[in-house]
Amino acid sequence: MIVTCESCGTKFRLNDERIKKSQTRVRCSHCGHIFMVDKETVPVSDTITGFEMPQGLNDSPDSTPYSSPYAGAAGRSFKLSGRTRKFLGVALTLMLLAGAAFWFFQSRPFTSLLQRSQPTAVPSAEGQIAQVVVHSEVKSLFLENSHTGQIFVIQGEVTNESAQPVSFVLVEGKLYTENNQVARSQRCYCGNMISQADLKRLDMTDIQNLMMNREGTKLSNVQVAPQARVPFMVVFQNLPDLDQLKDYSVEVVSADFEKGS
Repeated sequence: MIVTCESCGTKFRLNDERIKKSQTRVRCSHCGHIFMVDKETVPVSDTITGFEMPQGLNDSPDSTPYSSPYAGAAGRSFKLSGRTRKFLGVALTLMLLAGAAFWFFQSRPFTSLLQRSQPTAVPSAEGQIAQVVVHSEVKSLFLENSHTGQIFVIQGEVTNESAQPVSFVLVEGKLYTENNQVARSQRCYCGNMISQADLKRLDMTDIQNLMMNREGTKLSNVQVAPQARVPFMVVFQNLPDLDQLKDYSVEVVSADFEKGS
């Protein structure tokens, strides 16, 4: 007998002996569609060959497992043309390069020569020696400023290793070339942190003024107690070609024992 699939219209031969009830559940071997066949209406005249009832079906509707309409295509294989493989290879390479470029411009591009192994001895306004150390937890990143273009930001913390409070801690960051020549240098007072939104939005003159506020935000750079930490942020503009840069360093330039105003 010949049964026609309700979904795709494919005809296949069904063995009469498999129809044991008034209705039997069958599955199209072409598209996977499952439908019911009435025994009374099954035609017996056609002799089409090449199709048969799918194996593994149970006559009981409740115990018949669900089969996806796309199950018939799951085992199909195909071969990509040479042009398609070449296109996919180029696309994958471009994606990897784009990801690498994103990481490069968002992460530290060169090794830090951070001067942090020992507390830095710096002169104070009163001629005494202040001991201040730059900590190892230093972060750096590139940002795009709306006025000057690409900028480079270094941020970290210093600790007062002296026995008495210090004020007006000044640090200096430097960028070095492959030949260990100083390509750029920038100073800033500690305690002045600028949000990334402001770093992207503000004019560099405003950013420079914020960095050079010697008291720091909320007087955070005044009367820094022994063992207390103060954050810093150094912002570089007018960067040289990044291929020329190799290292950067941060060191304390000065700190005062005098009382803050």
